[in-house]
Amino acid sequence: MVGRVRRRHSTGEIRFIIDRFQTVNSIPSGNRMPALSDSVVLTCTFRGTPQIEHVPEIVQAARSQLWVFLMLDHEQRNRLQVVIWDRGQLLPADCVKISGSGGFEVPEPPAEDPFDMTPERRLFLEHRDSRTVGGLGASMISKVRRMCLSNVGAGGGGSSLAIQLASFKPRRMMLFDTDTMDPVNLNAMPHASELDAMQQVLKVEALAAAIEANQPDIHVNGLPWSITEGRAIRLLEKTRVDAFFSFVDNNTARLCTSYMATEAHVVHIDVGTRIRWQGDQRIMRADIRLFEPGQGQGCVLCVPELPAAERENAFYELNAPAGSMHRGEPFDWNDPVHGRAGSLLLLNTVAASMAVDLWLAWLDGRIATSHWLRVNWTFGQPMQTESFSVTGVPGCRFCGRE
Repeated sequence: MVGRVRRRHSTGEIRFIIDRFQTVNSIPSGNRMPALSDSVVLTCTFRGTPQIEHVPEIVQAARSQLWVFLMLDHEQRNRLQVVIWDRGQLLPADCVKISGSGGFEVPEPPAEDPFDMTPERRLFLEHRDSRTVGGLGASMISKVRRMCLSNVGAGGGGSSLAIQLASFKPRRMMLFDTDTMDPVNLNAMPHASELDAMQQVLKVEALAAAIEANQPDIHVNGLPWSITEGRAIRLLEKTRVDAFFSFVDNNTARLCTSYMATEAHVVHIDVGTRIRWQGDQRIMRADIRLFEPGQGQGCVLCVPELPAAERENAFYELNAPAGSMHRGEPFDWNDPVHGRAGSLLLLNTVAASMAVDLWLAWLDGRIATSHWLRVNWTFGQPMQTESFSVTGVPGCRFCGRE
């Protein structure tokens, strides 16, 4: 349960008045609260008493925040521990007074209690992370876990990308998508259920729930907004984002993501896939582009240059007021001219894996410039890949400007 803390200063002492408790479904996170917030957490541990020095780490408490922790013992119900986190230090409470009429019942803790930071729990977490650290390297893991990542797209491709990024436990993930689940999405989205499709759950909500269930340490924002909406742009302008990823079939969303990365002066990784048929031959293609920040480094507008008609349509959509009608005639997703033959989890997963590895190589300094990976894959033949260092087109409306 969480509540409000009010400060009262008097001669020689500080009193904290605590009230307005509310039950919450998950452990609170300092990352989700204002920098100067005053909060109280009341919990009942499942396996004995947690080690007090680990509690601020569990809730990701910031040095600028005030936290009051009230901890009941699961076995000895009359036992109460109180500790205060203030300015980066743990302080004991000299006196505790409980007053008021009536009371409330503290819910039973879940079987897997996130406050359980006993030696056994720490061993569990070390064992869980051991193969990831071994495969990626401790220094790279340390870099990624301090980051906030923005992922545009929560469909078959975007969810594959987000789930792979989440496996490294970044500090925060921001997911953007407006679409709802449909039966045609399920085979490419194994984290979702048939019930999600029948109830038309938002794709971004299904993805955020899956990531939070698997990686409870990550602060996940599943936002049912388009990246082009004003509220999304305003949020991103106020948030430190360390890398932007996009895996969508929409040029307008790609352009807006590129613009936001340029404004924030951070890297942008864009991924796209397509499947088509030539007779009985299935041909799959993937393009993975990493754009370094900075003038002339390239963007989705100029590497390669969008055809004039597509470029103007994208800018029209980007600048149109919210709720405006779309330009042109509507078409089905499998339209033979404008659409695609289908989508496959195997292609989305390969493209997402290559995008993540390209970004990691850039973080490690192994790639010094903006880069483009192209994949051509004909059924029954080995996958063909091409790799290019790229620069932007002079005078590009996004990356060519001062």
